[in-house]
Amino acid sequence: MVVKMTTRTCGSAPCTQMLAKGHHFPRVTLVAILDADGGLFSADFRASERMAQLIVQVAGRAGRAEEPGKVIIQSHLADHPLLVQLTEQGYFAFAEQALSERRAAGLAAARANVLGDLLGDGEAVGPVGADGA
Repeated sequence: MVVKMTTRTCGSAPCTQMLAKGHHFPRVTLVAILDADGGLFSADFRASERMAQLIVQVAGRAGRAEEPGKVIIQSHLADHPLLVQLTEQGYFAFAEQALSERRAAGLAAARANVLGDLLGDGEAVGPVGADGA
């Protein structure tokens, strides 16, 4: 697939991670992100950040050469506040909002969390913040 993309013998390609992870295809002008909702309702508090990073990385691959690029994001929740903020205000506004929410909840990266065995008996004492709490 990489050879076909770089030699221009491929008109379209379903490249789930290939575009996001750094391959340079200067003739890519359209990127479609399907089912972007996966990061909006995950139990992992970092899922929305991963979703946003992936969208930004893939979007940056469209229109890298002389031809302009276009990005289409397919979502069942196009009016979700996180998607709206990301697409209208950019990643830095999204990241500031996420960091603010993490500070309020006491989650990483606003606070370093460590799981430790302080007693040396193999029993983890649980999450301990950088401030000892």
